[in-house]
Amino acid sequence: MTERLENLHKKLVEQGMSPERLNISYVSAAEGLIFAKKMKMMDEQIVQIGKDKIIEENNILRPGIEQLFKKKGLLS
Repeated sequence: MTERLENLHKKLVEQGMSPERLNISYVSAAEGLIFAKKMKMMDEQIVQIGKDKIIEENNILRPGIEQLFKKKGLLS
């Protein structure tokens, strides 16, 4: 699973996504404080990137993601 996510991350970054936008963490239900810290950290990173840059990146990435979803039968 880790290798697939690393490949996905690399591909999205190559296509124009900020690397810090994809963050994978494995947290159990018993680790509420760890989860809260991860969410706070992610929120801070997203704020630093900024709304306009995220919208710009989404517009760049959208056609490729839609094409992939159509190929997988997840989007008509």
